Amino acid sequence: MKPGDMKPDDLARLKAVFDGSMAGLDGVEPKRLFGCDAYFVNGNIFALVWKEGRLGLRLTDEPTRTELMALPGAEAWVMDSKIVPYWVLLPLAWHGKPSRLKEWTIVSWKQALQRPHKPGVTRRKGAKRAVRPAQFPRIQSSELKSRHSA
Repeated sequence: MKPGDMKPDDLARLKAVFDGSMAGLDGVEPKRLFGCDAYFVNGNIFALVWKEGRLGLRLTDEPTRTELMALPGAEAWVMDSKIVPYWVLLPLAWHGKPSRLKEWTIVSWKQALQRPHKPGVTRRKGAKRAVRPAQFPRIQSSELKSRHSA
């Protein structure tokens, strides 16, 4: 199956594969982000199941990222014809190789732990964003007519 042909069940299976690679890693928080399953530690994202059917890791250390990118099947994450910084899409063959997946997941997890804590934004479901007060008072159309007719 090609990455772009993914169905919800296929993505759920990929998530299960990634969940297995996260077993034993402390502080991992799975969350939904932009329609994807993402994994955070210390408030920092470090892994995701891309909705097109690829597993991705965020590697902030350049030599480590270069090493992974040199492996057959690894690719830069490109969105809207732009490379997403620090992200590597893992080889499709790794979807069935838990030991390779876990090895690199741990590397990404450790790098996320080294970054400063990033507090999450929490908002109640259904809560609306605060509306900023208008800088200028609104003038009703009836007021405009009266102002200009005088």
